[in-house]
Amino acid sequence: MKQVTEASERTEPVPRAQLLPPGWVWTTLGEVCLVNPSTIAGPLGDDVPVSFVPMAAVETATGRVDASRVRPYSEVARGYTRFSEGDVLFAKITPCMENGKIAVARGLTNGAGCGSTEFHVLRPLGHVSSELVMYYLLQDNFRKEARRHMAGTAGQLRVPAWFVSEAPFPLPPLQEQHRIVAEIDKHLTRLDAAVASLQRARANLKRYRASVLKAACEGHLVPTEAELARHEGRGYEPASVLLERILEERRARWVAHGKRRGKYRESQPLDTSNLPALPEGWVWATVEQIGSVGSGHTPKGVAGYITPSGEIPWFRVGDMNLPGNERFMRNGTAFVSSTDAGLLGLRAFPPGTIVFPKRGGAIVTNKKRQLALPSALDLNTMGIVPSPLVAAYVWWWFQTVPLVALHDGSNVPQINHDDIAPLLVPLPPLSEQRRIVAEVERLLAVIQAAAEMLGANLQRAERLRQVVLRRALEGKLVPQDPTDVPASVLLERIRAEEEHAGRNTEKARRKVSRRQKAELEGPAGA
Repeated sequence: MKQVTEASERTEPVPRAQLLPPGWVWTTLGEVCLVNPSTIAGPLGDDVPVSFVPMAAVETATGRVDASRVRPYSEVARGYTRFSEGDVLFAKITPCMENGKIAVARGLTNGAGCGSTEFHVLRPLGHVSSELVMYYLLQDNFRKEARRHMAGTAGQLRVPAWFVSEAPFPLPPLQEQHRIVAEIDKHLTRLDAAVASLQRARANLKRYRASVLKAACEGHLVPTEAELARHEGRGYEPASVLLERILEERRARWVAHGKRRGKYRESQPLDTSNLPALPEGWVWATVEQIGSVGSGHTPKGVAGYITPSGEIPWFRVGDMNLPGNERFMRNGTAFVSSTDAGLLGLRAFPPGTIVFPKRGGAIVTNKKRQLALPSALDLNTMGIVPSPLVAAYVWWWFQTVPLVALHDGSNVPQINHDDIAPLLVPLPPLSEQRRIVAEVERLLAVIQAAAEMLGANLQRAERLRQVVLRRALEGKLVPQDPTDVPASVLLERIRAEEEHAGRNTEKARRKVSRRQKAELEGPAGA
């Protein structure tokens, strides 16, 4: 990405196209706030506790901050951003700025705090509400404009201090500021309660999804085949017979493929004495009994054979995130011909193979997909090829298996063949499997529809939050009062007070300079 510097042409940070209500006035944040002031509440001794506010302590887009962590001032006086009670914290680095990590520092221990160096600090001057400044910064439009003016290199973009100082700010009369903040707080409190309710509902859906899958694999989701057979006065094929048929088919394939270089390894009976009891007609089986496990391959020189389209996709872990691959892997970015796949020794896994990451941090994402067509896999990916007889059920059973619990615990997490092959599968009779799969898919479709509705409502809530902020800063949220002191008078007061404070600062600096000079010269007549 092209580097952006402060030397870039400075356009006006936020255009002043908006007409303001009577009594309001345009100014800049730098005129009504000290931006990154050098002083904090004090004086503070080394052992005085102050609040410590890392970036994680500021919530996203809510304006809330957790100032409960405390450290001695001596530990945080250097190397951290310092601020005082009532200062506005504005995350300046991507992506925290875009996400809205902005808050008023309230409830600070001893009125002082230190925190991330990635905060700009705005200290509103007299006659300006800290909360109003915060709400102005929380507007999407302001942060989009700030994003456009970020400086730095890719991954380390920051909002420059000059942008914050020069950003236009619509200043209302002081009394109206208080009314606006109170009204915003009222609306956002209700909105936050609604959002919390939606988020709880979404969390409940996740738990319900997990409970559906758990019930399905424990025989509690649909009537068992044994129960139906008794009720209907008929017999049925237990899963033990199904398992024998699968094992016979596996042996037949071994013979058909001419794999006679070694003795066929018969499946050993499982010791189920310490395993949970299964419903009548079910049986315990291993993944290796009802399918096969294989790892992907990244041959040396494979890059020279890759094309953007072709016969056989060569899937990598990142391809699981491509649009259209939410369950079935259909879309890829790398392909090889069947001839080149043979030359490279790439195995084409059949459709229906369950694929998942086998190495690295991607394991914790617990992503699982199914191949929609014959495909090769890279070395960071593993696949389970279940028997076609049980493939649909095994897919849903595998959703209950957390991948993070399977890896070897090394610095670079890895799942091996021996972590997957012996996994125990509670296997129902075939006809019961079909009913389980149908019911799981029906219920999960309902859950997905509800989740999409909740997601849409959460997005509407965020849009409504922005509408409230925009109308408030346009003077349309509360009525104007003609008896309020106009903002232009407040602005003149601020300017006068700052000019007076500047003169006093200069006088103090000169007094210190004269005292230091006298100390250097020593007593008169010495």
